[in-house]
Amino acid sequence: MNSSPPKAPTHEFVRKAQSVGFFAVISYAVDYSFQLVDIFWVAQLGVGAPTALTIVSSLYFLILSLNEIIGVGSVAIFSQYHGAGDKDKTSEVIFKTLILKFIVGVISAIIFMITGKLAIFYYELTPTEVKYMEAYAIIIWISLILLPVYSTMMSALRTIGEEFWTSVISLIALALNVIVNPILIFGYGFIPELGIAGAAWATILAQSFAMGACIYALAKNRARLHIFNIKFLKFDANLARKLIKIGWPAAGIIALYNLEQALVTALIALFPAEFSDGFGIGARILGFLFMVNFGAGLGIAVAVGNELGQRNFAVIRRAMLKVIIRILTALILLSLLIALTAPFIISLFTTQPTSLSVGIMFLQVMAITNVGLGLLYCFFGFFEGAGRNTPPLLISILIYGIIEFPLLLILYFSDFIFSPAFHLWIIWAIIAMASWVGALAMGWVFLRVSHPNRIPQWFDRT
Repeated sequence: MNSSPPKAPTHEFVRKAQSVGFFAVISYAVDYSFQLVDIFWVAQLGVGAPTALTIVSSLYFLILSLNEIIGVGSVAIFSQYHGAGDKDKTSEVIFKTLILKFIVGVISAIIFMITGKLAIFYYELTPTEVKYMEAYAIIIWISLILLPVYSTMMSALRTIGEEFWTSVISLIALALNVIVNPILIFGYGFIPELGIAGAAWATILAQSFAMGACIYALAKNRARLHIFNIKFLKFDANLARKLIKIGWPAAGIIALYNLEQALVTALIALFPAEFSDGFGIGARILGFLFMVNFGAGLGIAVAVGNELGQRNFAVIRRAMLKVIIRILTALILLSLLIALTAPFIISLFTTQPTSLSVGIMFLQVMAITNVGLGLLYCFFGFFEGAGRNTPPLLISILIYGIIEFPLLLILYFSDFIFSPAFHLWIIWAIIAMASWVGALAMGWVFLRVSHPNRIPQWFDRT
């Protein structure tokens, strides 16, 4: 007779991870669609405009990494307190985290304005590209204050069971951005033509709406949390330390990823504008697909945090593997679809032959590579939900610091990049190899620490 204890049910974990992940993917994808709308209309302004937008965006997202110091930690803390059923503490940490995110956003905006001037001299740009870059950057810095705050509001809504409304808010914000973007860029009626600056203003307007809607949704939440309470308006050094402790490794991960994007952008900027325009368009489209990774990872993180808050250690490993199989199946099908339809997709944004060719090649190779990155971010979600982000940081150092950066820097500082033997697919192959090595390494670490008998010791000790 089998005397082994019955296995803990996994259905609640799977349901939570899939529900939060599904709506997070929609929300992230819709939010990122702002980038696609921008690049579509900005590409109509002429050669050099997509390159300028890509350079500003790479700097923008690199500086935005500062907010992950608090942002990633908030997911673990919100979900664990909510999972434990402590409504007062959940309300308190959400409100105080929003205040901290606003402060970090202001600091990020100041850094962006300073470094933006330096970036003009770092990249080899034409006068037209510099003009586009300055016009966009002088407006988009406002987003560095808005986006971190409302994205944390979105995380809070997902944590307390209001994930449906995050998607609704994002969809309405996208619709607003789609309508306003061409009007502000090209002008309409009494509204003057703002050019590339109009794309930035459209983003700011849409994000302002999203923030207002999130405030309303949090105030009216069904969980009966009283989040916007004046008694919480005081500095909490213990919460700040906890958020930083959990979040700094994750911020390092995001910073490394965005540093990679900046380095690749710098490499492509060595070529004529038609090359960098094609890369910029392809990168924006790939970023849309990449949102699946972020959403899936967040769904897993919230589910893991809830289970740990209830100390249900036995269910996590088996349930995670079920969720990962489903996510990878969907991601493989979606990536293949993107790769096969890449010529049609890129042609929607440009008809310039060189830009078209570069964009298609980039999108096809990186769409397949994104499957490995999706697996990587699923494992990242486990550690994020546990509030233990050092292992993912070490794997990111392996991917970027040990594999990618040395090889890409060799290309950047060598004459080989200008030789007839060089092809752009070499850059994409380096990124693909590093991504799959990282995914396999992260999977090995996950299997080592996720055994039900090891989680309690590991989680409590660290």
